[in-house]
Amino acid sequence: MIIRTVPRHAFSLMEVITSLAIFLLSLIALAQLLSLSSNLATDTRDIQRASQLCRRKMNEVVAGAVSLTSQPESTFPEDSNWVWSMECQEESSITSLWRVTVTVTLQRPDGSKVQDSLTQYVLDPAARGTLDAGESSSSTMPSTGNGTTTTPMGGN
Repeated sequence: MIIRTVPRHAFSLMEVITSLAIFLLSLIALAQLLSLSSNLATDTRDIQRASQLCRRKMNEVVAGAVSLTSQPESTFPEDSNWVWSMECQEESSITSLWRVTVTVTLQRPDGSKVQDSLTQYVLDPAARGTLDAGESSSSTMPSTGNGTTTTPMGGN
């Protein structure tokens, strides 16, 4: 009597262990990539927020809402984690022109910090002139009867 062996269509134990090892290694690699991308996204968010706060504080200086004097570190009212400071230095060659540097810092719980600075020349808002209503009416162009303003064209 001849006994025929039918080939089995299953995986051997070695193949299962090898495929499981490859799967677990790829899963670990994906977890590391996910963690790294999360950290980078947090860094990007914080850097963008620092830049936004710098521009906002500089706009307040330009508008005259914040005086042109150097300021020590102060917290922002809406977010006490962020602190800002300002250095103001008047230019000696041009009166009422100030070199203003605004620095914004976030101290993270892990000990690292995010910092951004913005430097701009600012004309002292107190030194800016005002425009009288009388001066503005005398400098307008003559108007025609239909409500449009005529403008001179190329010397004609």
